[in-house]
Amino acid sequence: MKDLTALHFRKSSLGQPLIDEAFCSISHAQGWVFVGIGSLPFGLDIESMHQEHIEALELGFAPAEWRAIYPDKEGILCQFSAKEAISKLRGSGFTQEPNTIVLGENEHMEQRKIETASSERFILSLCSMHGALWDFEKLSKIVKFV
Repeated sequence: MKDLTALHFRKSSLGQPLIDEAFCSISHAQGWVFVGIGSLPFGLDIESMHQEHIEALELGFAPAEWRAIYPDKEGILCQFSAKEAISKLRGSGFTQEPNTIVLGENEHMEQRKIETASSERFILSLCSMHGALWDFEKLSKIVKFV
């Protein structure tokens, strides 16, 4: 197994992780780890749809955003996941207050609902610049899209 230095792990000028010459984004939830690798910058997030304390996410939203989606649990998780993917694309992560993060004019969001063989459900968010195309072929071998 190679360590990160052997993979030439570093960060771009915007703070996005790079492995060799490829951009990468990593997210985890409920024991699952998702890793994306691509030639263009992107942000990836995965959120479990089985979260108990959804009200705790209110801090991640501007008051008007929260009023517009509460109590829609699925909507809250989708929006929160989007904010995390956006922050990863930009390289800031949640060093920027989540309640200030909105999709930019040149940013593209794609979300998919997925389910594992053991019926665990997740929302997968991918954010890129200018609507980059995504290949879900490998992902579709381990989960089904719902």
